[in-house]
Amino acid sequence: MTPALEAEARRVAGTLGLDPIWIVHGCALSLGGEAAVLAGPPGLGKSRLLFELERRGEGRCLDDGLVLLGLGRGRLRLVETGTLPFARRGFRISLLLRRVLLIDRSVFSTPAPLRTRRARLVYRTLGRVADLAFKLNVVLPRGRLATHEPCDISVSRFVVAAHSEDPYPSFRLDGTRLFAAVRDLGDEFAPYSHVRRVSPLGSRAEVARRIRSALFTPVAT
Repeated sequence: MTPALEAEARRVAGTLGLDPIWIVHGCALSLGGEAAVLAGPPGLGKSRLLFELERRGEGRCLDDGLVLLGLGRGRLRLVETGTLPFARRGFRISLLLRRVLLIDRSVFSTPAPLRTRRARLVYRTLGRVADLAFKLNVVLPRGRLATHEPCDISVSRFVVAAHSEDPYPSFRLDGTRLFAAVRDLGDEFAPYSHVRRVSPLGSRAEVARRIRSALFTPVAT
């Protein structure tokens, strides 16, 4: 949570009349005119799955990396940030680098992901790859963000693939200018959205099947 990120989130939220607001590490998909948010640790395959669903015509990607949410008009709402084209290019660069380095896998597929020296090395390398992908994305042609007018969409469901060692907390900011890390996103959003919890453990294909089921299983009324 940087001061610049907090200030921009507050500006957008103020424009749309949202309070409180949340900054969540995850991605989001439009399904049937409403948003579905997916949160989980890095390397889980979140971006890969949502981009594949979009390619198949099963939804439209809304945001990737950071998701801005807020409470407004009695509903949990997602604010499209306009960063998706930038995030998509960064994902493709990162994926290429991971495949070249033979580390295209999820570190958080076991209960104790950083127990061995090799796992810690892979994790540190993945972090450097992500940083390099971001820097390359900036210097590439058309690597700047276009002007974007924020718009919001109701959130119908929230899928949480939580891991106890996830290094990326999400944040809640309210009108008193206080912000705090949110550790249990399921409990946080249960009053405002239909929450599904899935396990991040296992192969990427297994996790993807669980997430897809959580995204598309009809919500009981």
